[in-house]
Amino acid sequence: MKAEDGVTQPGKARDHTAPGHQRNSVNAAGATGSRPDVTGGRWEEAERESMAQNLSERVKELTALHEIARVLQSEKAIPEVLGSVVSILQAAWQFPGITAVRVRYGAIEQTTTNFRPTPWKQVTEFSTVDGRAGLVEISYLEERPEASEGPFLAEERNLITSVTAMLTSYFERKRIEEELRFLAEASRLLAASLDYETTLQSVARIVVPILGDFCFFDVVSADGTIQRVAGQHANPARQSFFAEACQFIQPIVHHDGHPVANVLATGKPAFVPHIDEAWMLQATISPEHLRFMHELHLQSLMTVPLIARGRTLGALTLGFTSDSGRRYTHTDLNLAEDVAHRAANAIDNARLYREEQELVRSREEFLSIASHELKTPLTILKASAQILSRQVLQPDLDRNRITGCAQRLQVQVDRLETLVADLLDASRLQDGHLELRTEPYDLREIAGEILARFQDAPERTEHHRLTLDAPAPVIGLIDPARLDQVLTNLLSNALKYSPGGGEVLLAIHQCGDQALITVSDQGIGITATEQTRLFQPFSRGDAVRGISGTGLGLYISRQIVERHGGTITAESQPGIGSTFSVRLPLAQVRPRRATNRNSPPSN
Repeated sequence: MKAEDGVTQPGKARDHTAPGHQRNSVNAAGATGSRPDVTGGRWEEAERESMAQNLSERVKELTALHEIARVLQSEKAIPEVLGSVVSILQAAWQFPGITAVRVRYGAIEQTTTNFRPTPWKQVTEFSTVDGRAGLVEISYLEERPEASEGPFLAEERNLITSVTAMLTSYFERKRIEEELRFLAEASRLLAASLDYETTLQSVARIVVPILGDFCFFDVVSADGTIQRVAGQHANPARQSFFAEACQFIQPIVHHDGHPVANVLATGKPAFVPHIDEAWMLQATISPEHLRFMHELHLQSLMTVPLIARGRTLGALTLGFTSDSGRRYTHTDLNLAEDVAHRAANAIDNARLYREEQELVRSREEFLSIASHELKTPLTILKASAQILSRQVLQPDLDRNRITGCAQRLQVQVDRLETLVADLLDASRLQDGHLELRTEPYDLREIAGEILARFQDAPERTEHHRLTLDAPAPVIGLIDPARLDQVLTNLLSNALKYSPGGGEVLLAIHQCGDQALITVSDQGIGITATEQTRLFQPFSRGDAVRGISGTGLGLYISRQIVERHGGTITAESQPGIGSTFSVRLPLAQVRPRRATNRNSPPSN
């Protein structure tokens, strides 16, 4: 037979024969060429025997297909299934004694015990949609005489092509079943706990090696930093080496070439089926990072975003190395995006639960604080009322004592009024009923009046210095009563949370098309963790537990400022002090002078 060179298309049989080996038509007597020189009945008998032999071969082939189909429908493991297929194919061939069979799919291979490479073979290659390749190879261990049938007749080509098609369909079915089982197990793990760091590590263990030789989850924390919360390598011996990748996470936020940075910035997957040196040079952030990728033997990678409710919470990165030799296909990408979607929902649900728990804890703490804040002035009011009752019955009135009681009564009534007003405002904000009555107003006027009030405020001590920095008029479009409420809250906090005294500075300047108001103190400061929840309702830091307050003031202030179309931010360092900055829109017309800004805020 003539040797055939080149690569066949998937699913098409390819003959490999030694030079000079011929494929011939054969009659029952084993002769070649033209019709045998026999007479009448003998020729017909030989023809019937030849037809019977051919029919027997075809029946054997059909039986083999039936047996293979039955095996492929079983629940046996893939290696066991392929072992049965090679045995069936060996028995189905014309010369089973010298026939050897090999079937391979991905890294799984099964052969007959007598298999060895020979030049007399027939090979059919195939692949599944996930990029894994396979082949079916049938060969003779010795060359047959020219008068003998070889394994390369059309019928036998059809047989091996049919078997290949059946195997392709089988492996596609197994792939889909594997994906469904994998997704079901991933969903189970993600739903098992609201501790998403633990559940993501469990998911990483099942992602490898199904979707990669390694994987890791990166999650964006509340302060914007990236945390690697889970990672897994298929080779346990390399797990500690793989853990080194954690050091390459922090800088990537500002690195355009890094796949995680790109995915977090765009919300779109990074799909790199073939990785080369140029790609690694673009993605690397340091010589150590490049060395790590080389030692990892990276050859294919994809990073998909973790998106929930329109927000990118992190990224899932998967990669193939030279260990498996696989490369990613779009089918793998679709599966990875499905896993990422489920993981993102688990992260989002866990965070919502934590926020809800924190809100419940804060609300319970608020109720405790509010009860204390109500009880304290009521106790003083009751004691002062008793003193006044006794004094009015005395023949000689102690005017100084009566005056002191009256002053204490006024202070506690003001305290109760503030507490009730905060509660009402918080309720209105929750219902969306807090309205503003804005007008052009000179912010310096408000600032001067507020500082004058705080000269004798209970929060101020002799060690505090109140300073106003407002060199020029700044006309804002504001609700004066509500802005008074905001600045009163900020100045009160600045005095309360700087018990050692120091300067409290209220500054007002024009900054572009906005008014900038800052309140700075030299007090105890606020930690970075506490700053993330500073403007949430009922929020109070650990350092201020002994200082009176409900945790509603900054929440209300933020809502008022934002309803003005402005912003409020805080910068602070523990032990150094805090600065709160309020930005508000400027008015386009001259201000009208307010006549009664001390009336209750509008509802």
